[in-house]
Amino acid sequence: ALAVLSPRAASADPARRVYVGVYLRDVTRLDQRNGTFDVDMEAWAKWLGDFDPKILRIANESTLTRDDLGTEEDGQWHVRRWRLRGTLRGEFPVHRFPFDSQVIGVTFELPERDGALVPDLTGSGMESHFSITGWNYSPHFRPRTEHLEYPSDLGSIAHEGLGTIVNRARFEVTLRRPVVTVALKLFLPLVLILLVAMLALLLPAELIDARSGIGVTALLACFAFQFSVASTLPDVAYLTVADSLFLVAYAVTAFALLGSAVAHAVGRSVRRRATA
Repeated sequence: ALAVLSPRAASADPARRVYVGVYLRDVTRLDQRNGTFDVDMEAWAKWLGDFDPKILRIANESTLTRDDLGTEEDGQWHVRRWRLRGTLRGEFPVHRFPFDSQVIGVTFELPERDGALVPDLTGSGMESHFSITGWNYSPHFRPRTEHLEYPSDLGSIAHEGLGTIVNRARFEVTLRRPVVTVALKLFLPLVLILLVAMLALLLPAELIDARSGIGVTALLACFAFQFSVASTLPDVAYLTVADSLFLVAYAVTAFALLGSAVAHAVGRSVRRRATA
């Protein structure tokens, strides 16, 4: 399998191939709300024969600056290298937040008529540590290739009225949230709020002011905590795991508050009957 991905093996292959590779130097500012992340990387294209590297594009580019690092040649083999800095786009579903893992990637795209696109796995790699914080990752790419057809000629005169078939090669890195950090930042505060709410049930029923004050404070704390957590996530039309936990917290605090009110009402009724 590795021989198929080797540029030298392609010299005997009549099909024209363009090998693309990436060295990821840094990843910063993963923004799940806007679906973007910043990168600093080197990229290159290798090919045998004639090819214009200008038609090779990065499909998930948002804003990138390119520094041309030059071209090398060895017989019919050619290499073009770039230093790229800027912002790429991604999709970051949060159904399982805070137990979610996110995938960031660099996606190269080339029209099929201009050649097949193959990941250069031999030379590709990344730094062992990124500037991005709050995530764990394994410093190894997961390569993917796919074919995609656009229902458009993309303005081509030679292929007017026809769909455009493109080849894609994608280098992916999976990011995972640290379990200990999740437990300390989300579960521990939420558990403490619930314990305080339940503490009100241990007070005497006649102390309704104190009991209701504790219950209302715990409920407001849950609202404020959920708002602070939601401010870091995109606006989605589904419930995350964290949302389900907050719903449970609301139910518990509301139950404690209702229990305080019922206990006070029952106690007052008992006292009235005793004095009657």
